Amino acid sequence: MSLRIKILLNSLISLLLAVGVIAFIIVSMTKIQSSSETEVQTLLNVQKTKASFESVEQAMTNYSMTLSDEQLEVVQTDISTAKKQLQTLNKNAGNMNKEALTRLNSKFDTWTQEANNAIGEKNASDARRVAARIDGVLNDVHTMNKRAQEAYEYHLEEAADNVQRIITSASVAALTLIVIAVFLNIGLTRSIVTPIKSLSYRAKQIAEGNLAVERMNIKRKDEIGGLNESFNQMTDQLISLIQEISHVSSQVESFSIQLDDENKKLMESANQVSVSTDEMANGSQAISEDLQHGVSLIEKMDSHGRKNSERSHTVIRSTEDAIEAVESGKHTLTETKAAIEKNTRATRQIEESAGEFTQYASGISAMAKTVSDIADQTNLLSLNAAIEAARAGEAGKGFAVVADEIRKLADESSRATRQIFDMVSHIEKGIQSISQTVQEGVKLSLQQQDAMDKTSHSFEDIETKAQHIKQEMAVLNDQIIQSTELGGQVLHSIENISAVVEETAAGSEEISASANEQLQSFHQMNKQVEELMSMTARLNETVHRFKLS
Repeated sequence: MSLRIKILLNSLISLLLAVGVIAFIIVSMTKIQSSSETEVQTLLNVQKTKASFESVEQAMTNYSMTLSDEQLEVVQTDISTAKKQLQTLNKNAGNMNKEALTRLNSKFDTWTQEANNAIGEKNASDARRVAARIDGVLNDVHTMNKRAQEAYEYHLEEAADNVQRIITSASVAALTLIVIAVFLNIGLTRSIVTPIKSLSYRAKQIAEGNLAVERMNIKRKDEIGGLNESFNQMTDQLISLIQEISHVSSQVESFSIQLDDENKKLMESANQVSVSTDEMANGSQAISEDLQHGVSLIEKMDSHGRKNSERSHTVIRSTEDAIEAVESGKHTLTETKAAIEKNTRATRQIEESAGEFTQYASGISAMAKTVSDIADQTNLLSLNAAIEAARAGEAGKGFAVVADEIRKLADESSRATRQIFDMVSHIEKGIQSISQTVQEGVKLSLQQQDAMDKTSHSFEDIETKAQHIKQEMAVLNDQIIQSTELGGQVLHSIENISAVVEETAAGSEEISASANEQLQSFHQMNKQVEELMSMTARLNETVHRFKLS
């Protein structure tokens, strides 16, 4: 039988005994709890029945005082509740006296019938009498409640005695279980500890270097026997291992010396590689910085090219606007020139009309002179007539009046002719002024026509030069766009070169770092080789400490 099975059987026996004790306690306590729940439920049902009957009594008393429908509903509800509670008491009576319970049901049925009769007649005195008669039912309930309490108290005392018996029995069983477990464990412990102590002594001897320790002959088929056999095998293998370690240690010592020489050579090569890669990384870094500066300059040139392209577009649009303005100005000049020509013709017509008007004014002046001469002659005639009328005396008075009127008309005609002369003089002066102004206007019109012709030629020159500027700016814009595209291609190429240079620099740095790491590894390896040689020496010393025979 294996050691594991022995331990499991020992534990299983103790466990079964413990489970038996616990099961006994649980069953006993369950019985006590079950009986207690029955007694408690019976007592509660009796108290609830008592409370429902008291509620019915109170409701019936209130109804006898008011005889109201609301109180009638309360009475009927309380009676229904009391019936239900009494039915619950009948179902869960337990150990209650069946005869007393039957008598209680009979009394309540009789009282219920009388209560229904009193309610149906709505007689206050009958209702009060019926309410008072429920006290007999309450007395039976009170008696049942008292008996239920006595039964419950008796059951509590009995349960306490049972619990005490259970505690005593459980204590005795637990003590017996402990004694049995102790004896079983002592026997099992002795069978395990004695051979383990022997093995521990042998292990201590081997730990001190004595591999020639005496072997134990334990003939057991459990784990202790297997452990003893394994221990003996371990001792044999340890002897073989020590011998093999001694042989390998000498070989490792020779290999460590060779490895130390090779490691020194590798350290020198690693130093040279590290120096070369550092120089290459520094050169790549300088090239990368120059390329980055070139990229920055090309980006600025590209930005300026885009701005110049935008400005050239703006100049082309402005030139097109100027050409349109020149076209509009030429059209306006043509219209203005036509208007000036019309004005010149009109001015010449005014000049011709002014000449004709001057001739008319001269004719009016001649006619006015004729009228003036006639007025002077008439005035002379009127004077002669006045003289002749004065000579005629009374007979010539009428003629004198006529002569005076004629003289007045002659004077007025003289004044009118003088006014006409004045007006004609003014008209002639105005016509002369108009004629001079018209002549000056004709000269100005001719000068304006010359200026308009020159302006028209200037607009044509401006239009020609603006068209030339537009064409040149278009060519310049195309060249700027091509320069920008070429700059972008150059920038892309430089960025590729910069990326390659950066990758080369990074690779150089990685190579340098790897070389440094290898150099450190070689230094570390050199230290480890030295440690290995030291460990080999210590291992040889340790191996020589073991006693193999």
